[in-house]
Amino acid sequence: MVNPQNSKSLRHLYWGLIRLLLIGVSLFSCGVSAQNSLDIGSNFRQQDAGLYTLHYLDPTGELTVNDIRRLPEEQWSIPQAETPSYGFSRDALWIKLDLTSSAPADVELVLNIAYAALDQIDVFIENNDRFTHYYRTGDTFPFAYRPIKNHQFVFPFHAYSSIQHTIYMRVQTQGALQVPISVWNRNHFFEDQQPLWVAESIYYGVMVVMIIYNLFIFSIVRHPSYVLYACVASSSFLFNAAIQGFGFQYLWPWLPAINTWAIPASIALFGCSSMMFAISLLDIKRRAPRLYKVKLLFFSVWATLLASSFVLPYHSSIVLTSGFGVASACISVFTGFYMLYAGQRVARYYCLAFTCLIASWMITALSKFGVIPSTVLIEHAIQIGSSLEIILLSFALADRINMERLGREQAQKQALESERRAAQEQARYLELKMNSEIEEVKTREKILR
Repeated sequence: MVNPQNSKSLRHLYWGLIRLLLIGVSLFSCGVSAQNSLDIGSNFRQQDAGLYTLHYLDPTGELTVNDIRRLPEEQWSIPQAETPSYGFSRDALWIKLDLTSSAPADVELVLNIAYAALDQIDVFIENNDRFTHYYRTGDTFPFAYRPIKNHQFVFPFHAYSSIQHTIYMRVQTQGALQVPISVWNRNHFFEDQQPLWVAESIYYGVMVVMIIYNLFIFSIVRHPSYVLYACVASSSFLFNAAIQGFGFQYLWPWLPAINTWAIPASIALFGCSSMMFAISLLDIKRRAPRLYKVKLLFFSVWATLLASSFVLPYHSSIVLTSGFGVASACISVFTGFYMLYAGQRVARYYCLAFTCLIASWMITALSKFGVIPSTVLIEHAIQIGSSLEIILLSFALADRINMERLGREQAQKQALESERRAAQEQARYLELKMNSEIEEVKTREKILR
């Protein structure tokens, strides 16, 4: 028989647990709600908005914004990182961002998506149950379609005081699906862009100078390493200009079709030129014939990928070039250390250069495939790595040319020394011959007497 006192205690315990559970759920719900609502205060400057968003992947790509508005809350997912990456997914990604303006006056804001290689972006801004702004852009549309002319995607909107705003974004692309989002006060955004533009101008200016300088040196000395170095630098320049959006903004704004092949083609061009540059710089054909054949094989594959990048779909081309880039990186590192072990002094610069570049590529690839979240440093990792690579390869090229010059000077000195010794030997021989003839004449004179 159950004790009534124990039964009463169990009921109290049961209802106590229920109350705790309800309190926990309500606190969790409040936490999610607070995290998913971005407040725009009177001194608002900038806020990374990734953790304030909700995400939904649409595999069909056919849902409209009205379908998304009616989507139950439980079907949305909360991102676990500031900029989650979905790899090379072809799904349409819907993003929902709620904003509340607590500022006493209306505020001019901009929504910034800091990744230029997205094919199509649709932005719907809603307040009071009606859409006040709609934008459609992407790198498959002419650059003039952008509401603000910027290498990234920037969307202006008006935040009304004490009103709830909801932003819906639909993003679909054949490349890496990642959407780094931030909300800015409009004036502060353009102020913050100034140092970035200066840094980018310095980077691209240095790259152009290095390309022109090495082509000029090649026109004088006719050494193939200089033109191959210029090809390596040009492919790095093109890749960074394409992936950062500056190429589309300044070089081909009315030709969005170039965006479908610029990135994979620049990667393949880099692969071709880096293979041939290594062969020339490290004198692989003479010093390592077997490795030379391997490098030629890799060059052939890269040349095939370069040609196919103009005809294959972007998704297929970027996956192939990214995948083969891993194997190419491994053979490049092996080449450097193998030639260093074989006694090639210039290989030390080559090893350092490709270690820096490969590290930056690996970090970027891990971000694009969704292994690690994207950050500002990761987004500029390839620029940092390529800058170090170009500088170190220029040191390697200078060291190689300097060694060749010293070798020629040494050979010339040895030739002059050999010529001097030969002249001395010839003079000594002529002197001995003359002395011998003189002695012979004297001997004959004695006999005649």
